[in-house]
Amino acid sequence: MIKPVLVVLCLAYSQSSFAQAAEPKIGICLSGGGALGFAHLGVLKALEENGIHPQIVTGTSMGAIIGVFYSAGYSPDSILVLAQKEKMYRLGKLLELTLLRKSTGISTHKKLRAILEKYIHTDSFDSLAKSLTVCVTNLDSARAEYIGSGNRLKDYVIASASIPGIFELTIIDSMRYVDGGVMNNLPAQAIRRNCDVIIGSDVEQYTMNPVVKKASDVFQLAIKLLVNNTTVEGKKACDYLIAVPLDGHLSAFSFNRYKDIFFAGYTTAQDYIRQHPDILRYAKKNGTP
Repeated sequence: MIKPVLVVLCLAYSQSSFAQAAEPKIGICLSGGGALGFAHLGVLKALEENGIHPQIVTGTSMGAIIGVFYSAGYSPDSILVLAQKEKMYRLGKLLELTLLRKSTGISTHKKLRAILEKYIHTDSFDSLAKSLTVCVTNLDSARAEYIGSGNRLKDYVIASASIPGIFELTIIDSMRYVDGGVMNNLPAQAIRRNCDVIIGSDVEQYTMNPVVKKASDVFQLAIKLLVNNTTVEGKKACDYLIAVPLDGHLSAFSFNRYKDIFFAGYTTAQDYIRQHPDILRYAKKNGTP
């Protein structure tokens, strides 16, 4: 005869196992956007304050850089502190101009690689605390690739952020890669099959009927429109899409305005959660990740 205490323990274990199995898998997709990507930290901070802790991460370009730190276990606040410590709000701290005549970009990746080496203590996707998939553009196959396992983590993150013409292209296993945003600036579809819900954070929306005053405005809007068109399928793959509206005077190179960009992401996400309270279904009951 089974003792009552044993029955109670078995039931408790069964209920605990069921609760763990029923825990929804939450994905977060972080778009590219250069300096505008600091808004992702505000979005992540707002989500966590509301008990929503994504376990599966994907991103392109700056979204991949924010994503790798977040996936390595850094909190949104600690990533912001890290960026301040390393002076990532100064372009000179990210760019290292190359004087080589045959270079494929005006800057090497040495400074970004040094920061990644300092804070990311693994070169394996599989060793990260959270699952991470980054989007890169393969120039040889003319296709987007989604890398989320294996080694060479830092190489693929750097490749994902290799803005054409600015940074040198990245060569991995004889293949040539540039910024993932060329092909897909919001790669939510890369993690769709692994997630119960996906939250997108997009900082590169195209504004309809934009103000055009000079030639540079036309050029920047044309680039933004091209990039925006790469996000159509990614947006469809998101269950919730937090589109961060940013000051029209801000651009992908407005690194000195990183605090304003961070708070824009934070306030937008808090407003979004208030307007979409059903998202709180995915909040942890005890508030812990």
